[in-house]
Amino acid sequence: MKLVYLLSLLPFTVAEVFPQTKNSKSPTVIPFQKGESLPISCISRNIDNGEHKFDEKDNIIYESFPVCQETGEPFTLKYGESGVKNCTITLTDEIYHLFQLYIHQDVPFSCRLPYSKNKDGISIPLTLNFRGIIETSHLDIDTTMNILVHSGGEQGSIISSIGYSAGANVSRYIIGDSMPIRFHINWFDEYHLSNDLGHFDLSLGYDFNIIVYIIIGVALISGLLVYALMYGVFNKKLIKELGYKPGYSTELGIDKRD
Repeated sequence: MKLVYLLSLLPFTVAEVFPQTKNSKSPTVIPFQKGESLPISCISRNIDNGEHKFDEKDNIIYESFPVCQETGEPFTLKYGESGVKNCTITLTDEIYHLFQLYIHQDVPFSCRLPYSKNKDGISIPLTLNFRGIIETSHLDIDTTMNILVHSGGEQGSIISSIGYSAGANVSRYIIGDSMPIRFHINWFDEYHLSNDLGHFDLSLGYDFNIIVYIIIGVALISGLLVYALMYGVFNKKLIKELGYKPGYSTELGIDKRD
C-alpha cells in the first residue's frame, strides 16, 4: 500500500511530438536525402537596439545567412554530411554592429533550419554563439565555429542544432573587412554520439556507460569493507566484554563459551 501511495505522488506527463504545427498537430515529414542543401535563415534585427524586425502582419522577419565570398551564395548545410566548410563574409556596417550585439550577448545570433522538406514553415532553432572581445576601434572574434546537428535518423528530419566558437585564438576585424569563418560541422543520428572508450553499445539493444559499472563496483567493494570492519568490531566486543563469540550452531549465530 505504501508503494502504491508513493507512486501516486509521482507526476504524470504526456509525451508530445516536437515540433508541432500552429494547430498543435504533428507536422507531415517529407524526408531530406543525404547531401541535400539546407538553407539557414536568421532573425533580422535593428542594429541600434537588437530588436526583431517585423513585417506588416507582425511576423518576425528572417533573412538568409550572409553571402559567402567563396560561392557568392548564403552559407548552407548539407543534410547528414559532416566536414569542414569555409565561408568568408564581408563585415558591412550593419553586420559589424550586429556582431557587436552578438559578442556582447545583448541579443542571440538566432537562426533556424527547416524541419523537413515540407513547406509548412516548421523549423528547428540554430543559435550561433560567437566568442570575442569588443574594443573601441575593432572586434576580436573567434571565427572557428562548431555546428552540431542531430537528425531524425530514417525519418530524414532535423531534431536539434547548435553552434559555438571553439577556436584557441581570435582575430581583429573592423568595418569593411572580410571575415573568414571556418565551420566544423558534425551530424549525429538522433541523440547518439560517436562511440569511444567510455561509451559503447551492447548487443542487447541497451545503451551502457562504463562509468555505471565503475560506480556499481565501488559501491559493492565499499559495502564489503564496511561489513568486514563492523563484523570485526562486533566480534571482539562479544569475546572481550560479554564472553560470547559468533557461531553457526544456534538460530541467532551465537553460542555461549564454557
